[in-house]
Amino acid sequence: MPKTMPWTDHLPAESREQILLSLRAQRAVGDRRYGLGAVHRVSRALIAWRLAQPLPGRHRPARIVQFWDQPTPPADVLACMDSWRASGLPVQRFTQDTARAFLGAEFPPELLRAYDACRHPASQSDLLRLAALYHGGGLYVDADDRLAEGADLSALAFGAGVALMPLAHEGPQMLPVRETLRDRPEAPFVGYYFNTTPLFGQRGHPVLKLALEMAVMNVLESVAAGRPVDPHEDVGPTSLSRAVIGHALEMQEQGKAPAIDIRVEWPEIRLFEALDYKNSALNWRNAG
Repeated sequence: MPKTMPWTDHLPAESREQILLSLRAQRAVGDRRYGLGAVHRVSRALIAWRLAQPLPGRHRPARIVQFWDQPTPPADVLACMDSWRASGLPVQRFTQDTARAFLGAEFPPELLRAYDACRHPASQSDLLRLAALYHGGGLYVDADDRLAEGADLSALAFGAGVALMPLAHEGPQMLPVRETLRDRPEAPFVGYYFNTTPLFGQRGHPVLKLALEMAVMNVLESVAAGRPVDPHEDVGPTSLSRAVIGHALEMQEQGKAPAIDIRVEWPEIRLFEALDYKNSALNWRNAG
């Protein structure tokens, strides 16, 4: 069997040691807010590593997890969310009230404090999904993620206890991940990170634990500093990506590969449907 290449070999050769030394130094003092440049470079390396060495699907979700803050979503949102009932999997849909009750009953009080400090439902849902998956596992999908018509969920299996969808962008423009890695592998202004939806996780997975701890810490630090909670930086994709990187570094120190799957294509899901709420303040990008 050929020897597998470690993910660090996918870092730029000329700056590999500098990147790793800097990240390890931050970890040594408990600083997990890795710089965005390092986040993008390490995320890119992890994506390239997993695409080069894919894992066979062995882990299947036992349930679908969703969140909408109000008990009755708008009609187009409800149609999207209800599409998952055709999956044959149990669907657990949290609202503002049921999320608070769950977090208050199952986690230390700091988590509910952080949740309440998140003024926008998008940020609340980012905390809730990490907690729900860490507590009970499953596949989290956002309210604008629709089950594709005729999707065969028997093929929905992942190669590790956490499965992530990577994204790539250049400024405001989103880019196709696989093609960009292939055609522009060293493009200096392309950023890579991991999205928070769809997100598969098994109960108690270390990435989910670290991501949840970091998100709570980020929120409470922002509140203490008088800053508004940043949906992307504090609890969303940037925070999740930093947790994935922290896990990868920890596994490297132990001589192990990161326990993650990275799935570029999710054909079972119609992602980011154009729903009416996205033109309102309910979309975190429009919130003041």
